[in-house]
Amino acid sequence: MPLPHSTKAPNEHLIFVKNVPGYLATDEIRNLFAKYNPASIKNVYPNSDVTTVVIGFRTKDEAARA
Repeated sequence: MPLPHSTKAPNEHLIFVKNVPGYLATDEIRNLFAKYNPASIKNVYPNSDVTTVVIGFRTKDEAARA
């Protein structure tokens, strides 16, 4: 279950997905990474047409698998 947006897990391992169209940055990205059980998902530029999404995982192995 993802953590709230303002929460950062200790030693969280991050994946940056760049140049994501704004309309895909919420539900579609969540659905894409849901099977990997991310700790957090953050849209860096929520009001932009093209954005970066940061996905956090609890371990390095989970991030590598995703």
